Amino acid sequence: MKALIADSSVLIDYVTTDVSVLSSASRCLAPMYVSNVVLEEVEQLSADDCSSLGLTLSEPSEEQLFLAGELSVSGGLSFEDWTCVILARDNDWICLTNDAGMHKACEEWTVSAMWGLALMIELVQVGELEAEEAVEIAENIHRSNRRIKREVVDRFTAKVTRHSRKH
Repeated sequence: MKALIADSSVLIDYVTTDVSVLSSASRCLAPMYVSNVVLEEVEQLSADDCSSLGLTLSEPSEEQLFLAGELSVSGGLSFEDWTCVILARDNDWICLTNDAGMHKACEEWTVSAMWGLALMIELVQVGELEAEEAVEIAENIHRSNRRIKREVVDRFTAKVTRHSRKH
């Protein structure tokens, strides 16, 4: 798997429910990056926390910051979100986000994107996370983040259960 860059939505979901998912993903799946611009949005996470979880801070260049600023003026995505998309594009990383608008922008910019819960499916596939634990974490994310709808958790549960039966 290519390296991942996480946006604030994914970071907040996992920091508030089960931060070990982030460290397991960075250790077992692929390097995981966090833009320092995005980190400023996530009050629950510090640079030291990122380091201890195995997440690498990425500092956008002046050109990347300027482009993110220009793109955020036109609406749609925030400056921080555009920073993630641009870093993913420029480094050939997968943008890890729960934001449908970011998925759309990634598609338009030919950037790979992954939904936050899909990270746990990958961890189940490699035997790093039990399916039942993944479902419990998804339920906790649903309870703490109203944007993660019941239907999303139900689809996730069906997928993660299918994947766990294959092993």
